[in-house]
Amino acid sequence: MGIKQSWIAVKDRSQAELLEALGFTEAEPVNDFVDAPYVVRQQADGWVILAGHNRRFDVDRHLPKLTEGFVFACMIDEGVMVSFARAQQDGRPLWSVTHDPDVNLDGVTVEGTPPPELDDILARLRAQAEAEGDDEVDFLFDAPQDLSASICGYRPGEQAEGGWTEVRRVDQASDKRPGLLARLFGRR
Repeated sequence: MGIKQSWIAVKDRSQAELLEALGFTEAEPVNDFVDAPYVVRQQADGWVILAGHNRRFDVDRHLPKLTEGFVFACMIDEGVMVSFARAQQDGRPLWSVTHDPDVNLDGVTVEGTPPPELDDILARLRAQAEAEGDDEVDFLFDAPQDLSASICGYRPGEQAEGGWTEVRRVDQASDKRPGLLARLFGRR
């Protein structure tokens, strides 16, 4: 099955501003990233990361809502081995890096002008693939998340514990109707 994770990162904006712009509200601190479907964290270097775990947090739906400043987004899906990283400035797309084996089996598709770190990342991953000589391992799948680590300091699995706060969509957080079991058994 594999990991499915998506995240949006902003810098020079507060966590509250990001959550409000995307229609989320804080719920409670969590011990581990995997304890909640959606989490947020303020990084020490100023980046704010909002991530969806084990669900597809649709960054394409949320990016248009962020029209100020630099915004970085990334998605990985190990089930189908698709990953992408995207950036925009003041609501305008800057660049994207996509690895989709159904589109480009041996590489990544690049649009715009991504950061120069991408060249080093791709060279390292290709060298690693050549050294391993294993056609079953898709090394280039890691390119977008390695780019994320170099840009905003976040890479799935490396910072899963500590400092995360569960968030919920505002429409879900304000829904005070009793759940299905409560309705069935008359509890309010």
